[in-house]
Order: sequence, then structure tokens, then C-alpha cells
Amino acid sequence: MLASTMHPEKAIKTRLTLLALAIVGGWTPLAIAAGQSVALRMDDLGADTAAYSLIVAAGWAASMLSLPLMGHLSDRAVARGLSRRVLLLIGGAAMVAAFALIGLPTRVPVFAAIWLLAQIPTSLIVTTSSSRLANEAPLAMRGWASTAAGLGPVMGVTIGAATTLAVSNAASMIFIAPAIVGFLLLLPALALRSMPAHDNAEITDRVAGVAKVYPWSLLVIIALAFSGLAVGRIYLVPLIESLSDGITDARITALASTTLLIATLGAIIGTITSGRLLRRGERSMKVFGWSALAAAVPLACLALAGSVTQVMAFGAVFGFVIGAINAAAYGIYLDRYSHRVDNGRILGLIVAAETVPYVIVPLVAALSQASADAALIPALFALGAALSLGASALSLMRERHH
Repeated sequence: MLASTMHPEKAIKTRLTLLALAIVGGWTPLAIAAGQSVALRMDDLGADTAAYSLIVAAGWAASMLSLPLMGHLSDRAVARGLSRRVLLLIGGAAMVAAFALIGLPTRVPVFAAIWLLAQIPTSLIVTTSSSRLANEAPLAMRGWASTAAGLGPVMGVTIGAATTLAVSNAASMIFIAPAIVGFLLLLPALALRSMPAHDNAEITDRVAGVAKVYPWSLLVIIALAFSGLAVGRIYLVPLIESLSDGITDARITALASTTLLIATLGAIIGTITSGRLLRRGERSMKVFGWSALAAAVPLACLALAGSVTQVMAFGAVFGFVIGAINAAAYGIYLDRYSHRVDNGRILGLIVAAETVPYVIVPLVAALSQASADAALIPALFALGAALSLGASALSLMRERHH
């Protein structure tokens, strides 16, 4: 029906966009909960900052471990004849149930246990929807598919934040409302019938040899790049707070929210730009390497920032490179691994590599309380810049010898 009512290329782009909404749906409750709702609930339960950091780290660790596991489960289920639409429906129902339960516990251990279990259905949604998008993306539209998939985490945070803000006066809804919105975003993918995976001899002939190489070196590169990005994401607001002496708390909150909004808009623009550069995907590693190099610049500038205005300006550039790296990482997956029968597991490993720093940073903060020391924040941004430089050098070297 879709192809019969519009130009074939537009029909395919529309279909890929609707499929990508499922990726957004998987990220919507998870990303905002880890950054905001968990903090509010932990405060209500009387937990200290260290306990909050440990639970956030444990949540990301559960996500990191469940991503490749759920990707493998998705691959096995599809190989045995189960539709990815069914897997998305199961994941969506489990996601809503899990986040509904999160709002009920009155003790920290129970809350933590359910929070860890909630990572499993979101991982199933992200890996299943991503592999479905990869299977249905034609060679000529991999740049578009990379843009759509790369926007998933960014739009997930944005939509989750808007939903949480809308129900901020109802504490019982701060977990379940984003999960319901996330489930609604799955509906277009559930309504679309699955299409056969792309069958293109050029794809198979060009990358068959590469596909035999397991991407461990790639995972290290991605983990390094996203470690640099994680520093900026986690410490951007504390940096604003450290530069806001004499300003009221309400003003600081407004400045922090504005900066995050600017960074989010930059990330959307960066994702779209990167997707256009990727085209068929063959440039993905190069785009990733140059984007990681570009990320070092705003991180170094943020380390030297002396005012909130400078943080906002550099934050916009930082958001741009976040989007570019997100799209390029998915482009690498599309270009080198999308045709494999175990592509869900490989996608899970790639996203898990992106998640590694979100386990390490809050864990270190919990153990050392480094996040409370404003004097250390510039040094952390400098470290992030160094990690981005390392990721850039390794990725460009890998591309040259590939």
C-alpha cells in the first residue's frame, strides 16, 4: 500500500523511518529514567549519592550484558521462524510492565532489583528493531537508515524528558508514562509486515571476507570514543554549576536545561549531517574517525571554559559530534555486519560497547566522590578529549589497513 501511493524511494524512506521509531521507543523510558527519574526516586527512598551512583552503574551494566544476549535471542528466534514483530510486541509489553513495577517499591533493594530487570525488555526492543531496520535497508539508503537509527537515543531522551515533565506532578507516573509512550512508538513497526532481508550480490561479494573477522578491535574503538562522549554528557551540568557562583538554584536549573536543549538540537543536526556523508555506508569508519577527532575539540574547550555562555556554545558543538558519531557507529554496523545471520548479537555488542563508559563513570564517582569536586571537572573533560583522540587515531588506522 505504501509503495503504491508514493514514489518508491520516498516509500522506502518512510518505511525505514517508521521502523526506526521502534528504536526510539526502546530508548525513551530507559534513557530518561537513568538520568532523572531514578535520582528522584532514590531521593524519595532516602538513599545517598553514592548509592544512587552505584544503582545507575549497575543498571547500565545490566543493559550492557543484556544487549548482546537479547540480540542473540532475537537472532535465534528469527532463525526458527518467529517474526521480529512478535519479539517487539513481547518486549514492549514487558517494558511497560517492568516500568510500572518500578514505581511501586518502597525499599531501595526492591527498587534496584526491578530497575535491573527493566533493562532486559528495552535491550530486546533496541536490538530487534535495529536488526530489522538493517535487514530492510537497501544499499543505496544506508545513509538514511544510519540517520534514522542514530536519532534513536537522542530522540528517546528528548521524548522521555518531555513526557516526564508533563507528569512531573504525579510521582507515580514518572516511570510508567515514558514506557507507555515508548510502547506507542512501537506500533508503526508492529503494523508493518516484515519484508525479506535485502538480497544484493554486491553486498555479499564485497564484505563476505570482512564478515569473518569478529569486531573486537571495533568494539574497543567504539568504547573509547563513547567514553570521551560520556564525560561530556555526565559532567556538562556539574560544569555549569561550578561556574555559577552567586546564581540562584532556579537560574542554574534553567541554564542547565537550556544547555542540554542546545546540545540535543546539535546532536540532531550532527546525526543528519553524518547520515548524508555516509551514503551507502562505505565511508562509515572514516566518518566515525573524523567525528571522534572533532569531538576532542569541544571537550578540550569545555575543559578551559570560564563562563556559562562558553559552555553553551561548546555544548552545541559537542552535541553535534555526538550525533555524528551515533550515526557513523550504526553505519559501520550496516556496512559490515547487517547481512550476517547473527547481526542482532553483533548490534548488541556494538551498543554494549557504547554503554561501557556509563557503567564506569558513575561507579568511579560512587567510589571516589570525584563528581563532587568541582576542581576535577576540567581535568575530566581533558581526559575525555584524550580518549576521543585515541579513538580517532585507532579508527583511522583501522580504516587505512582494512
